[in-house]
Amino acid sequence: MNSLDDLSARLDSIARDLSGPGLRDIATEVGVQAKRDIEDNVRADVGSDRKFSGWPRRTLNSGFELEGDSTIVLRPRPIQPWRVANDGRRSGPIPRRKNAVVTVRTPYGPKTVKGTNPIYNGRTRPMHTWDDSVDDIVARTPERVLDAFHERTKAWLAKS
Repeated sequence: MNSLDDLSARLDSIARDLSGPGLRDIATEVGVQAKRDIEDNVRADVGSDRKFSGWPRRTLNSGFELEGDSTIVLRPRPIQPWRVANDGRRSGPIPRRKNAVVTVRTPYGPKTVKGTNPIYNGRTRPMHTWDDSVDDIVARTPERVLDAFHERTKAWLAKS
């Protein structure tokens, strides 16, 4: 009977260790791994610098926030380049600037246009970067959570 009481006390101890702050640590670990998945997909779609060519200082990044102890919310940062990476860009005119000279990069070289003439951006294909990242994260998260729980329980069993 003493061994059953000891086992019950051990199980209560592991339940306390895996709730609250322990669960928050697991969620943080899974969030960091999800960010790595997003970065891998961005590098595959856009390039190793995670920027669109011709876009100054707009690196495709992401972050996560913990809501409660076990919920992770992933956020793309900044949002506009992510919209272009995921859905593509619509074609349309660049807004006119009065008496301004604008230089636009074209496939045939730079083109200088006065602001009174409209300049048209072409449509770009959607790469579905965010959607592919979410699909990868959804597929890999259960295994990652189980691995984190197994690591915690192994450490707990080795400790006691």
